[in-house]
Amino acid sequence: MAVVDADRVLTYWSPGAVRLLGCRPHEVVGRSAADLLAVDLPKAALRSIGRQQEWRGRGALRHQDGHTVEVGFHASPALGMRHAWAGLGCRGRRAQPSRGSDGRPEGNGI
Repeated sequence: MAVVDADRVLTYWSPGAVRLLGCRPHEVVGRSAADLLAVDLPKAALRSIGRQQEWRGRGALRHQDGHTVEVGFHASPALGMRHAWAGLGCRGRRAQPSRGSDGRPEGNGI
């Protein structure tokens, strides 16, 4: 779990977030949450966040080593904290590499 403030800055980074993306709290807390996005959030997500409404959807984050992690987002206003959000990127899995006709990963293997 992560907590993001009204300026979209990360203010909390859980042990689960460390496992998911490989970043330690001191590496991400205080940075823009957008720095972790592999692709932009959908417009529906931005509208919900702007209206202080709960939002669930799919997205992709960037792991510390550079690979993409597909995630299910659940963003909801944090209780007792005006303009703060909890539960971003709560579940994820590593994106699978493209495979050739022989079933082996394509590319240079990195």
